[in-house]
Amino acid sequence: MMAREYSWYLRSMGEKPLAESVSPGHAQVYRVVVLPPYSSPVVVRLCVETSGIAELVVKVGHSDRNPEVLAVNRITDVSHQDVHKFLKLLNDADFWSVPTTEPWGRRLGKPIAPATVMGDTNWMLEAIKEGGYHLVYRGASNLGSLKDSVVFLVVSVAKVDLRSLPTQPAPR
Repeated sequence: MMAREYSWYLRSMGEKPLAESVSPGHAQVYRVVVLPPYSSPVVVRLCVETSGIAELVVKVGHSDRNPEVLAVNRITDVSHQDVHKFLKLLNDADFWSVPTTEPWGRRLGKPIAPATVMGDTNWMLEAIKEGGYHLVYRGASNLGSLKDSVVFLVVSVAKVDLRSLPTQPAPR
């Protein structure tokens, strides 16, 4: 279900599979997808070249029902400082070892839900580096150690104000 939902948004917003973003010049590629409930989807893709030069692609769909109409579609360069900070935050969060989904179980006597709470914003972070691929999918309430890195990339680097995204009325 997760793959179907995210792939629909990615295709609708003109995003190819992440592996197609990797080229001999791009050592690393990261993509964050943010799906707020009843609001515009956001895609932020960071391509880091072997030289350290980085490019950021930012897309915001017009709405969750019409993500193919892009309200924002821009490409910008990213400073070495921002790339370094993002990669450090990912490393500190141990991204490459974080399970793809939150496992079912119990923590501190409370049940653990597998990704999100109803009405929570869904986040997906996927990356390709040195031939390895990893994906982590969480609701905002379960982002844990990854929160700093994904919020830094989307809000601070891509300059997407998640609070100002247009919302749609809840379906009946």
